[in-house]
Amino acid sequence: MNNTQYICDTNIWVKICLGKLINNLFEKYPGTSFVDFVENEIVKWNSSDDKFQNIATEFSAFKSEKFHVIYFKDLDEITKSLIKRDLKEYFGVNIDLVDNKHKKIENLGEQASLIYAYHLDIPYIQSEDNNFFDQSFISEKFEDIKIISWSHIISRIIPDDMKRIKLNRAIEEQQEVMNKRKIKFKEGQEMEVKLAQLQKRYSNR
Repeated sequence: MNNTQYICDTNIWVKICLGKLINNLFEKYPGTSFVDFVENEIVKWNSSDDKFQNIATEFSAFKSEKFHVIYFKDLDEITKSLIKRDLKEYFGVNIDLVDNKHKKIENLGEQASLIYAYHLDIPYIQSEDNNFFDQSFISEKFEDIKIISWSHIISRIIPDDMKRIKLNRAIEEQQEVMNKRKIKFKEGQEMEVKLAQLQKRYSNR
């Protein structure tokens, strides 16, 4: 863990995969790692039956070879207690009760990345979640942790403006498709629940 300089957030990993830039990321940013809560978010793409499944499969393929995951269970007891305390104090998260493997918990990946980085002396977080990291209490309390944006990362990977603009546009288009499929899938799940409720109601008559 001593060589970890960057913690990568879910949103950056998604863009890196869509842009086929995995090797480029680790070439430009050696010492990039992930926290376990971010891994839990990423592996959910395994349930996808389309091309976006590679967001999860590539993560598993490159794990250990290119990066490692920081697991809470592997930390020393003092660090664990400090992380637990701060997640509870700043974000109301009880780490003993949290299960983010199946249910999406808003900003948990960002929250864990920030607190892990703070207590493990990791200076940088790669993220584009400005709404979270730009909160005044975060920028004041965790001022020594620097946020590296997607625009900064992609500029280092692809210095050529035209190539970068073209790739960014292609990534955004793929994200739009992915988001539409996500909405459609959620609507389908909600419809199944409603149909099950109707079937139960009529079977009880």
